Amino acid sequence: MTATPSRGAVATVVTVALVAAALAAGSAAAPGGDGPAGETDRPGADRAVAEHPPNGTNATVMVAPRGSVDRLTSVAAIDRGREAGWVTRSPVVADGDTVVFRLRLPGMADRVANATGDTAGARFQSVLAGEHVSLRLVQRHVSPHGDRRVFYLNGSRGQAVAADTANDTYYVAADLAVVPRATGGPGIDDHFSEAEFVPRLLVDGDHRLNPGSVDEPNRTGRFVLLDRAASLSGADLDGDLAPGFAAAPNQTVTGYTPLAPGSTVTVTVTDATGIDPPRTATARVTRETVDPGEFQPPKFVFETALNLSGVEPGTEIGLHVRPERASADSDYERSEYRAPVDSPAAAVDLATDPFADGVVRVANATLPAGGFVAVERVDGGTVVGSSDYFDPGTHEGVQVNVSDAAAAGDADLRVYLAHDSDGDGSYFRSVDRPYADSMRAVAATVPRTSPTTDSPPTGTATATPTPFQPSVTTESPTATPSDPSTVPPSSTATVHVDTGVTPTPPSTTDTSGTDGRTGVTAEDGSGFGSVAALAATMLVALLGIARARRRGR
Repeated sequence: MTATPSRGAVATVVTVALVAAALAAGSAAAPGGDGPAGETDRPGADRAVAEHPPNGTNATVMVAPRGSVDRLTSVAAIDRGREAGWVTRSPVVADGDTVVFRLRLPGMADRVANATGDTAGARFQSVLAGEHVSLRLVQRHVSPHGDRRVFYLNGSRGQAVAADTANDTYYVAADLAVVPRATGGPGIDDHFSEAEFVPRLLVDGDHRLNPGSVDEPNRTGRFVLLDRAASLSGADLDGDLAPGFAAAPNQTVTGYTPLAPGSTVTVTVTDATGIDPPRTATARVTRETVDPGEFQPPKFVFETALNLSGVEPGTEIGLHVRPERASADSDYERSEYRAPVDSPAAAVDLATDPFADGVVRVANATLPAGGFVAVERVDGGTVVGSSDYFDPGTHEGVQVNVSDAAAAGDADLRVYLAHDSDGDGSYFRSVDRPYADSMRAVAATVPRTSPTTDSPPTGTATATPTPFQPSVTTESPTATPSDPSTVPPSSTATVHVDTGVTPTPPSTTDTSGTDGRTGVTAEDGSGFGSVAALAATMLVALLGIARARRRGR
C-alpha cells in the first residue's frame, strides 16, 4: 500500500514552499540584482554593457557518463557519442557526470580565428582563457544575501573544448566535480546538489548569453544538478515495492535515475529466505525518459532482471540500488527497498467464451496461498467485480459477476488474482495485494469484441497497472555493450535536426532526439521556469523526508 505522508512531513513541505516563495520574491525585487559581479555573480561591478546578444545565440545541455571528458575533445567525437547513445540532451545532470554544452555564438568566429592555437578547438580554448572573455555557470534562485555558486569554464582543469566555427557552434565538456568554483575551492561538495544553473558568457563586458537576471524564466541552457541516485519504480515513500515478484528467474526490475545514458545501476538482493544473498544484477541506463512525479524533473530509465529462483514464496526480499561509481558510505546514493515474493505457480486461464451476460468466465485459477479472482477495467483500473474467497489450490469454472455499468459498456476488462492480505475473507483492493510476477499482477485480458472462429481467448498473463504509473518518452533504444565500464552503449537513434541549431558537417543530423516534453527546445534545454524552481524546492523536502524514513528502517 502507498504510505500517506505524516502531518509533520506535510508541514515541512508547506513551510519550505512558503520560505522559497518569499526568497524568490525578495530576489526578484532586489534592485540591480540581475547582473553578475566578479566571482559571486552578485549585484555590482561587471554589469553587462549590452543586454541584447546577436540573434541565434543559445545553449543546449547534454550529458555523458562519468569520466567522459577526455573522450569529447573534438566535434567528431561528440557526434559519435551522440550517435552511439551515450551523449544525450538532458535538463538534468547527475552529480559527477559529464555535462556538455553546445553553444551557438554568432559573431564569435573572428575572435576565434585571431586567437592562438593549431586547431579551431585550441583557438577557442585560448579565447575562453583570455582576459576579456568569461564563460561561467551561475546558480539560480538563492537567498537575497547569499552568494551564487559559480563555475568558470575556461577550458582548463576537468574540461575539453571543440569548435565548428563555420557554423558558429562551440562545445565545452566539463566534470563539475573537478572544475574549480569561483571561490577557488573544489567542484561539487557533499552539501552541493539539487540546484539549478544557467550558463553566462561575457565578451568585452557584454553579455552574449543569458543577459539580465539569471532568475528570469526562459534562460537558455539551464539545467538542474541532482544527487547521484537511483530509484525503483513502484515504491512508496518507505521503499515498499508493490505488487512484488515471483520466486522465479528473469524477474524484471525497472527504475529511474538522473545518471547519463550509458551509465550503470546495480540492483542487489541483500536479504531473502531460501537463498544465500547477495544476488546482483546490473542495469544499463537508457535514453528513455520518465516523469516520476508532479514536482520532479524527468529522469532516465533503467531495467534489469533478477534471479529469484529458490526464494521462499510468501516472504519478503530486501533490495539495494546503487548508481555507478557512487561512494560506498553515501545514504543518498544507496536506496533500500522491500518487496513481497509469490509462488510462480499462480496463474489464470480464461474460458473459451470469457464474457457474456455480465459474467466473466475463468477456466482455471491457481491461487497457491488462496485469495480472490477480481475483475477491473483495463482503462483506469476500476474494480468492477470480485469472487468469494478461494482456498489455496486450482479452481475450475470460476465465474465473476461484474457491475451493470461494466456489463453495458464496451471497455476491455482484466481478470487478476489477489491475496486475502488481511485475512477477513472479503476482497478490498486497498488492502488485498495482487499475486505478482516481475512487479506486475498475474492477470489475463478479457476482450469485449466477439472472438473469431478458431481464435483462442486471451489467456496469457498480462500486466495490471502498478501503483507507479509515470508517463514515458522513448528517445531511442540503447543496447548494452559487452564491457559496461569502458564501452559506451550503442543505440538505434531516431534521426532529426535540432530546432535552432545548425548541424555540424559532415554529420547533418542530430541523433540525440527530442526529449518529448512540451515547451523544451534545443535553445531552452532544460524546460524549467520559476514555478518549477519552487516545485523543486518542495521536492527536496519530500526527498529528504523519504530518505530519512528509509535510513531509519
